[in-house]
Amino acid sequence: MNISVLLDDSVFGDKAYRKEIYEFIKRYTNWKITIFIPYNAIASCYVGKSAQAVLSQELLKEGLLNIVHVASVDVAAPSRIINKCLISEQVITELSMLKDIEVILFFGQSKHCHDYKGDDKLKVINSLYTELNSNIAKFARDGRYMDKLDTPSRKSPLPNEDLCKDYKCLQDRMCTGLAQNEKISIYIKVADEVLGRNGFLLDKLTSAKNKGAIRQIYHSKDKQLFASIDVEHGAIEIFDKDGKHIDEFTYTGVAQNKTDNTGKHDIII
Repeated sequence: MNISVLLDDSVFGDKAYRKEIYEFIKRYTNWKITIFIPYNAIASCYVGKSAQAVLSQELLKEGLLNIVHVASVDVAAPSRIINKCLISEQVITELSMLKDIEVILFFGQSKHCHDYKGDDKLKVINSLYTELNSNIAKFARDGRYMDKLDTPSRKSPLPNEDLCKDYKCLQDRMCTGLAQNEKISIYIKVADEVLGRNGFLLDKLTSAKNKGAIRQIYHSKDKQLFASIDVEHGAIEIFDKDGKHIDEFTYTGVAQNKTDNTGKHDIII
């Protein structure tokens, strides 16, 4: 897996959020975080050598340290387009050493509002648990990089509940003061993110077959489960491989005991 994981300067001043990043990495991936040495070769005036040293010890303790010696890489102008308004000077320098490698970059909470996703070679993670259209969901859907995700099953169709724990609160905040018809687009955006984090893929063919009844239909990678978005309540409907309704689920995978055996909620596969 030819990737490198970096922390933006904006992460360094927030120890609690760094801890969340470390727990996320250990729970869902096999990533290590790259630190270049010697520190004075790349440390910006904002971060400084001492902060880099502290971070290195922190990562070593967590088992997440990947050391790269500056002398071992060819420093050159980066072959990627970089948003210099958002990405720190230090990270720009580090990217110049990783010019042909795909990079995953964690932003700190102060930069979440910019919602910058990166580009083909640079994947930015803005927020672990409240980002929409996130690279985390894309990784889960693509089956890349996140090797420890749980797989949907009939017993647990939305198994990665910890990855989705804050989306109901986010949805409620975004919907405050809106009319019911104005909430629909938010329900779709939030539920799409949750389905993505559980590895569900948009099924255009099945969506077309059910046009008019349901807006979008998704399938698990093995196509043993299908899902749709409940645009009345902001939840997720799960169906079996034959399109039979199983139940309505919250974003953290809790069944609501609303199984419809009449066939009215079934979908055409």
